[in-house]
Amino acid sequence: MAIYHLQRFCANLALSLTLLVSYYAAAVEFDDWIISESCSRDANKLCQGYYLQPVFPTVDPNKQYPVKITSDEASLVSKGTSVFKGNVKATQGDVIIYADEAYVEHDKDSGNLERITLQGAVKIMNPGLRIDGAQGIAFVGADRKKIDRAVYRLYDRHARGTAKNVEVVGSNCMSMQNATYTTCAPCSNTWYLEANKTKFNKVSGRGEAWHSFMYIKDVPVFYWPYVNFPIDKRRQTGFLQPEFENSSQNGATLIVPYYWNIAPNYDLLIRPQYMAKRSWKFDLKFRYLSKSSSGEVLFNFLPHDRAYRALRNEKALDPNFMLSQDSDIALRRNDLKPRDFRYGLTVRDNSRFGRCLSTKINYTTASDGNYFYDFTKDPEVQIYALQKGMLEYANSAGNLTLNVQQYQTFHVVDGPSAQEQLSKLPELNFSSVIFVLPGSLRTEGTANFTNFRQRNIADNDKLLSYGERIHARPALYFDITEPGYYFRPRVQLNYVHYSNLRVTAADQAKGIKQQAQSRYIPMYDVDSGLVFERTWRNSIMQTLEPRLYYLYVPTVSQNDLPVFDSGLMTFDYSQIFRDNRYSGLDRVSESNQIAMGLASKFYTDNGDEIGMLGIGQIYYFRNVILQLDNELDYTYKKWSPLAAIGRINISSEYNFTLNFVRFRNYADTVSLQLQYRPEVLKVVNFGFTQVHSPYLDELTGRYRESSKQFFVSTAWQTSTSVRLLGKYYYDVRFSRTMEAMAGLEYHTCCTALRFLWSRNWDAKQGLNNVYRNRFYLQFIFKGFAGVGTASDQFLEDMIPGFVGSSY
Repeated sequence: MAIYHLQRFCANLALSLTLLVSYYAAAVEFDDWIISESCSRDANKLCQGYYLQPVFPTVDPNKQYPVKITSDEASLVSKGTSVFKGNVKATQGDVIIYADEAYVEHDKDSGNLERITLQGAVKIMNPGLRIDGAQGIAFVGADRKKIDRAVYRLYDRHARGTAKNVEVVGSNCMSMQNATYTTCAPCSNTWYLEANKTKFNKVSGRGEAWHSFMYIKDVPVFYWPYVNFPIDKRRQTGFLQPEFENSSQNGATLIVPYYWNIAPNYDLLIRPQYMAKRSWKFDLKFRYLSKSSSGEVLFNFLPHDRAYRALRNEKALDPNFMLSQDSDIALRRNDLKPRDFRYGLTVRDNSRFGRCLSTKINYTTASDGNYFYDFTKDPEVQIYALQKGMLEYANSAGNLTLNVQQYQTFHVVDGPSAQEQLSKLPELNFSSVIFVLPGSLRTEGTANFTNFRQRNIADNDKLLSYGERIHARPALYFDITEPGYYFRPRVQLNYVHYSNLRVTAADQAKGIKQQAQSRYIPMYDVDSGLVFERTWRNSIMQTLEPRLYYLYVPTVSQNDLPVFDSGLMTFDYSQIFRDNRYSGLDRVSESNQIAMGLASKFYTDNGDEIGMLGIGQIYYFRNVILQLDNELDYTYKKWSPLAAIGRINISSEYNFTLNFVRFRNYADTVSLQLQYRPEVLKVVNFGFTQVHSPYLDELTGRYRESSKQFFVSTAWQTSTSVRLLGKYYYDVRFSRTMEAMAGLEYHTCCTALRFLWSRNWDAKQGLNNVYRNRFYLQFIFKGFAGVGTASDQFLEDMIPGFVGSSY
């Protein structure tokens, strides 16, 4: 109770001082405030005006300028005090002082100017600053000025305030007693800061205030014994704006970030946060930059997580979970760690040693299988953590890289299922440059050695086949390129060798052998095309580019070779002109085919591409397929699906992208996106995707992996002060909302409010529709600090083309 009375007394005292200080301020007219509703800058439109700073003379900071004084009347003495009355104006360099009266005091012995005492309608101005007051003193030798009952403006910050007295030292430091500070227009006090003592330092770019209150509409809402805030946009050590968030997973959350600017090339962001459903969580982000390296370390931890403990207790009482022999449940049970301390760690580093040698590290790990699922939005990161290191050497002959790579697989309890991945310990790659030989001949090649291994995990009977693989592919080709056409016949030899194999029983049943074996497969192709050009009247150049690509790969049995990293790639326009329809190095597609395509590109007069349209199809001369091809419905056919692509910047406002695959009179794959952006703060996106699969899923009774989805998103400024935000992502085939987001931005002259609500479908086991809900609230005091979440990055991910407001 005593604390309450003390706070109330302090608030009443502060308010009384405000009224006292504002007595003179109310009588001062802001004659430099220009009222305008059609200003060129949006920030000025919101304020319905702006401060007009006078033009100051350009001065040399290293030069000492004399003091010049003019007035209507003057009584001058060489030693003692001279009196100036009526429209007094004193200038020294870029400092200008106005007053009704001025008493200029000279040293009685030397005659040097010591100080100027100012009376009545005092006004002191220099670039970026103006102070009006009732009386003041300028100490000329010390370059110090003091004004009583003052009203000030900081032009650079669009800020103003009042003070019992103001002291200015030089052109960079200012201190005030019983002062206020706000960035609101003169006719408004939506918010202001009031403090017993305030300092501004242009050199450090910071403001400091002691025993300060934050007022909103004359109501005190915050108190700080000490507060440090920015007065420019430089990076500075200190507390950042507090953040508030509410989600169905973590509950109400309060975050108070602290930024430590350790050095120009090192910094640390500390984000302690309290979550109602979990307790404390600490996020640390350390960044560094040097001449030879750059990177970051992210370490997040929870000393104690109430929600995670409750999950463990719940599962401990579930006999179906604790006693199940199912391998998938056993893996999830093993990843439910019996510990209270939870953490996530990510290390990224790029370093260069000299001109030829460089390294890259990307390492992520977590304490338990649920950690990233609980705290990361990216569904891929939720179940797989990449752990990779790379050493690269490059010279005039080519690139040699040494990789070590594995994935830590997380088996989330009641979350998305995951499959174990093979590790590469190590992988050695070589890629040569193109060597020019006589007669338009070229040669190049690649080579790879990989030691595949599986991670040893308790209760894991999902064993994977693994072993060592050597792969090489040298190539020899002609390159005949002339204006208007090109012709490139090529021959390649694909070599693969397996040794030290450990093949699972399931793979052996498919015919894959365990002993060491090799394959040599020659590959022949010819790539040719024509290029026609024409220029339109508006200086846009259009090309028409017909293309033929013939590929022949003889039939060589590969079904007895293991498959470590190969898979059938999704068919689209780019696949038409590839020499292999499989990813990875384990398989080469047997082919006797010719691909036909027609493309048209559009360029500006300075050579920038503004659009491209293409269509193509493959004709198969034979239909020999590999085992992996069984995933396709169009095997044993003469023609591939028809594939088309389009990307056009229709104008400065519209851009359009399309990927289309058609087979058997239906659209096999469609991906369409249209963006309309008439202004920087206005954007609308529409997208549609459809993927067809011919195989039924036994669980759902629907086509496996088939999908039909559309989304629409927008960030639309309806007025100078209001912008609407939204996104809706819907799965038509499964009648399910995937993502939904709605929000509002509201700006005034000196404040901003952003409210966001989001709902995301959660990929749980089975067919249950489970969603994660989040609420964000951000309230910003412009020119001082903000309260809310820094959600610009979140909106950039949700709304393509989103740009944060700069005012």
